[in-house]
Amino acid sequence: MNKTYDLRRRRKELGMTIEQVAERAGIAPASVRGMETGLFRGKLMTRQKIAEALEIPLPLLLSVNERLAVYGSREMVKKIEAILGQKERTGDEMWAELRRLGREKTDPPA
Repeated sequence: MNKTYDLRRRRKELGMTIEQVAERAGIAPASVRGMETGLFRGKLMTRQKIAEALEIPLPLLLSVNERLAVYGSREMVKKIEAILGQKERTGDEMWAELRRLGREKTDPPA
């Protein structure tokens, strides 16, 4: 998991409690608490549910190797890393750029 992303800060930005995130994600509050503190890494599906509950891009919660496994190519991972490395961007802006990148990968050539 990306150690630099602060799940607790994001949860508080949304004005949510651990219990609300857990309910929205359909997981136990202990899992959310463990991921916030770094004591629990979580399976990919758990991290995806938390990312959706906190309205953040899943790649923020993945290691480089996991990104490679999920997105399939080093070139795509480098593009994702570049997007995620832009600290001045908001989560929504990153999400939009990652969605655009996803469409670019899956859209057939014109």
